[in-house]
Amino acid sequence: MCVFSNYIRLQEELKDLQKEIITVTKNYNNEIKLFQKGNIIDSFNAEKVKTKFDDLRRANEQIESKQTDIQKAEKEIEDYLTATNQRLTCLS
Repeated sequence: MCVFSNYIRLQEELKDLQKEIITVTKNYNNEIKLFQKGNIIDSFNAEKVKTKFDDLRRANEQIESKQTDIQKAEKEIEDYLTATNQRLTCLS
C-alpha cells in the first residue's frame, strides 16, 4: 500500500506549494505596484522586481514538478490496482 501513502504525501506537498505560491505572487504583485508608483525607475527597484519574478517562476516550476510526480504516482496506483484485479480474476 506504499503507492497510496506516496500519493497522499505528494498531494500534501502540492497543497503546501500552492499556499507558498499565493504568498510569492502577492509579494511579486506588491513589488510591481511599488515599482510602478515610483517616479524614478532605477536599477535597484528593477532588480527587486526581477528577483520577485524569479521567485514566482521557481515556485511555478516546483508546482509543475510536483504535479508530474503526482501523475507518476497515479500511474503506479493504476498499475497496482490492475495487477491486483488480475490476481483476483485468476483466483476466481
